[in-house]
Amino acid sequence: MGRTAEELTADIHRALERTTAAFEALTSAGSPALANDAAWLLERRAEELTLLARSLPVWAPDPDRKHGAQPPDLSLFPVQIRQTAEGWLHLTLPALLPKKNSGRGDLVYAAVAAAMRKWCSGRKPLRFTDCVLVFRHVYDRMRPMRRMRDHDNIECKSVTDVLALYAMPDDGPAVCSRYECSVAGDADRTEVYLVSRAAFPTWLEQEKALSEGREKNGFS
Repeated sequence: MGRTAEELTADIHRALERTTAAFEALTSAGSPALANDAAWLLERRAEELTLLARSLPVWAPDPDRKHGAQPPDLSLFPVQIRQTAEGWLHLTLPALLPKKNSGRGDLVYAAVAAAMRKWCSGRKPLRFTDCVLVFRHVYDRMRPMRRMRDHDNIECKSVTDVLALYAMPDDGPAVCSRYECSVAGDADRTEVYLVSRAAFPTWLEQEKALSEGREKNGFS
């Protein structure tokens, strides 16, 4: 995605400074309201720092490997991938996707691409040619005061680009429509589905049941 090791190091240094400043604002807050605002800011800054740090295995030199970028360690950002009983592709990312223009889209791309590359190895290639790409943004219900983000401000393109590479001819409107929803759940995460257009009404029914609590831990 074009970022050099020097640029990454500089970004991490800036993120660390912003995280430290947010922590200092929290510890010096003079009222509960200011402390609450500072706590939310600290969370955002810490998330930014964590995501940047997770990309380090891509550039960090390893004398036992060939020169060049290596895929990130999937244990640091464990993207789960499976094919459902209905034949849908289902990805689960262990966090909410970042905001657009946050500078973190390349980190999401690297993690999802590495996971897809590993999952597809040795399997029959998937090709969805008339489908719906679904993003289901799940927010931890134990944090009800947090505002759900507007869908048009969420960085979905990085995931879309990977799926267009591995599971679709392209992501144009003749091949793929897109659907997004935001729900409360047991933990922050992002669920992504590739569903045939004909099966999308079935997906909607299953999603409704899941959101109403009649099912647990995703679809069949």
